[in-house]
Amino acid sequence: MHFFDFLKEAKNIPSPQILKNLGTRKLETVVGGTFDILHIGHETLLITAFEIAKKVHLCIMSDAGIKSLGYKKYPTKIRPFHERKKNIIDFLAKLNLMNQVIISKIEDPYSYAIQGQQAKMLDSIVISSELSVIERTKRINTLRQENALQPLDIFRIPMIFDTNGTPFSSSKYRNSEKKEEVKQELPTYYLTDTIREIVSKPVGEFVKSVEELPKPKKGVIAIGDVVTKNLIHFGYPISIAVLDRKSKRAAVEYVIPYLAQENEIYDLIPYLPIINPSGIISKDSWYKIYIALTQPNPMIIRIFGEEDLMGFPATLIAPEGTLIIYGQPPPKSGLVYFFVNDDIKERVISLLERMKKIYGGY
Repeated sequence: MHFFDFLKEAKNIPSPQILKNLGTRKLETVVGGTFDILHIGHETLLITAFEIAKKVHLCIMSDAGIKSLGYKKYPTKIRPFHERKKNIIDFLAKLNLMNQVIISKIEDPYSYAIQGQQAKMLDSIVISSELSVIERTKRINTLRQENALQPLDIFRIPMIFDTNGTPFSSSKYRNSEKKEEVKQELPTYYLTDTIREIVSKPVGEFVKSVEELPKPKKGVIAIGDVVTKNLIHFGYPISIAVLDRKSKRAAVEYVIPYLAQENEIYDLIPYLPIINPSGIISKDSWYKIYIALTQPNPMIIRIFGEEDLMGFPATLIAPEGTLIIYGQPPPKSGLVYFFVNDDIKERVISLLERMKKIYGGY
């Protein structure tokens, strides 16, 4: 049933949790790091910053700064600044995000956020959950207050784990461990006219409102921005949300889910980016949906393109009993849901076999 040895059905899925919605985006956030050997953990940190704020100040540590700080493993193997910056620019350009970013070289973790005109514009910071990073960030807020600046809202996201269950980490890759990549043998599926009408028909039970949904047996995957917003509004638990920031091709009001807040620190749900143009299921989707489903914490899958076909990989990869919920557009507006089982997986496979399959590409 499965296509590749490493792309297995997820044995577990993050436990569904009731989320809160931050709602309004921040104006200008800052995110910083070394960003050596750009990996999924970096991508998630960066995209989370772009999701919570309209403008991102992206700070990359200089070569001299890395040397003076001295806390990175295998520092002699860290790529030079110009190469690390180019990799970030290439990544953001693919997602059309360069008009929302200010990229700066920094010499230390503090100065950019506490000195100069840009420090006055910042209202938030996005960080990982590493203890050393949290302590440095609290120090930034202390220094800001000493400089008569408002403390930053701190948005903290958890570590992201690879298919072996260990955090994505540049230091691992610098130490000659092979970087886990999207495998070239993963296929991209293209929707064909022969099954377009079949795919457009809803599969599952129809309900008019969130209150009519059944109690989840295991994990919950919400597909769509409006669906996710409604589930959060009514306090329905979510494991994975799939968003593309559009509803019927039009931009929608932002949903910014988070778990909890303590003083200035928000435990944010991380955004895992996927490139998936309209009418396809990209190889990027197969791999990263598997990554999302195997995390210990709720995740948001942020689709750059279109999320309409994401139910296919989600259904095949999710364990049996997972509840998948998506929207039913007008005139019969409401929600459609189903519990993943072998029959539905077989139906998905039969439809995939009727699509055009290409290796390579997205």
